[in-house]
Amino acid sequence: MPGVVCFDTMIIVWGVLGLAEDSALDLPGKCRHLLETCETEKTMILVPSIVLGELLIREPPEKHQAIIESMYKHFQVASYDPASARQFAEIWRKRNTDGTVASLKKATRLTKAASKAELRADTMIVATAITHGAQRIYTHDKRMQRLAAGFIEALDVPEIQKTKQAELGEDLGIRLEEPPAKSMRLIPGGKTEAS
Repeated sequence: MPGVVCFDTMIIVWGVLGLAEDSALDLPGKCRHLLETCETEKTMILVPSIVLGELLIREPPEKHQAIIESMYKHFQVASYDPASARQFAEIWRKRNTDGTVASLKKATRLTKAASKAELRADTMIVATAITHGAQRIYTHDKRMQRLAAGFIEALDVPEIQKTKQAELGEDLGIRLEEPPAKSMRLIPGGKTEAS
């Protein structure tokens, strides 16, 4: 996996912050594992500035500077720049022409204005990833995966692969407990701590 990958907002929320709703309880562990795999394989993680904004709106303003500093310390934060804007326009025009935008807006339960704004934000994330050299985007958002199709690979969070030890244990009828994945969380002051 070496190279550059892009993380969508929820990958950060689940993997770094460890937050999940009941329907997604397995995702924080998968996202932490993905983060660790990227770190082990020296894969650069790109976080578009749009994603940073989506993270900040979840937190009170007094925490914003610490979060920004921590994101810049641990990830490559990529700005939505003129090259990204040009790429956005290309993707948006193609997705409007091929009916993807209309299909996704129809499928969403949000208002027309909200769904269009969300689709545009997702497309801006895709465009930023492309213009800043990402080979793929990790996202659990099926809409973003459809918007990215044909422009950049957009993958869901991968399953955690079993170790050879766990496979051997299953073959022998022994359940071997795997140690929990080390998690990192953002803390005030722009630092992370392992838990």
